[in-house]
Amino acid sequence: MSKYFGEDALTELWQSVIGETVKAARVAVGSYVGKGTYGEKNAVKLTFDFEPKFVLVVINEGMLSNEYNGNVVLFRPQTRSRTGVNTTDYIAVEWGANSVSWYGNNPAAQLNSEFTYNYLAIG
Repeated sequence: MSKYFGEDALTELWQSVIGETVKAARVAVGSYVGKGTYGEKNAVKLTFDFEPKFVLVVINEGMLSNEYNGNVVLFRPQTRSRTGVNTTDYIAVEWGANSVSWYGNNPAAQLNSEFTYNYLAIG
């Protein structure tokens, strides 16, 4: 594989941007299907084999509207995030040693409507 498309090129790029060695950085990508539930007892939880520092969740389909954009960016140790564009709905966020979970006051705000959501986590 060409160096321009391989791990070495990505590492060099990261090093030039942030000035640190990033070979120790961990990345996870995946997806989940929302269950249509909401609230603290029905929190969405993502678990990794590392401590997540940054998590991006993006809806994969359908329900985008003016009220909910279906996306959220979470940074450790953030404990609350707004998930809507024209709304006051927030999610409560909890960080575990190797996980992040959140809940809201309705399925759309909680990113738990019956749609597929993709995520990217960096730790």
